[in-house]
Amino acid sequence: MNQPATHNPARRVVATMVTTTSYGTWLPGDLRGYVQDNTILPGEPKLLDHARALLADNPVYFSPAQIIVLDHAIHAAAEEFGYRLTDLSIESWHLHWIIDHGYDPVPDVVGRLKTWMRQMINRGRIMDRRVLPSVFVRRKRIAGGTSLHRTTQGVPGGGW
Repeated sequence: MNQPATHNPARRVVATMVTTTSYGTWLPGDLRGYVQDNTILPGEPKLLDHARALLADNPVYFSPAQIIVLDHAIHAAAEEFGYRLTDLSIESWHLHWIIDHGYDPVPDVVGRLKTWMRQMINRGRIMDRRVLPSVFVRRKRIAGGTSLHRTTQGVPGGGW
């Protein structure tokens, strides 16, 4: 983790909650609503159709085997960069994580981790470019693999 410059008066961030979706799975106009310029907007079917027509590739959905690879990749990347990954949820079309990254800027942290995941899964672009606000999640190991799931405590309507 980077240390602050002596002239940097900024306080150290304890941790950052990151949510990212896989490529093409949550587009502008999505009927679930979408975020633009930090504003949550209602679905717009015509805009969604237009966004789908602009996709260069099919949307990306992760298989169970790819989810395990992504899990290993994000942990390896966090260790490599000196970050502490405290919580993780990987689903077929999106990821949430909470990470202690010291003074490193959030865009750098997210870029590094997404790059490692893309390289480990050996695909081209797998994530959307944006980062979305979300709720906290927990990571759970089970026999025979990794079950990555969400916690819904305190979330109106039970989750995402």
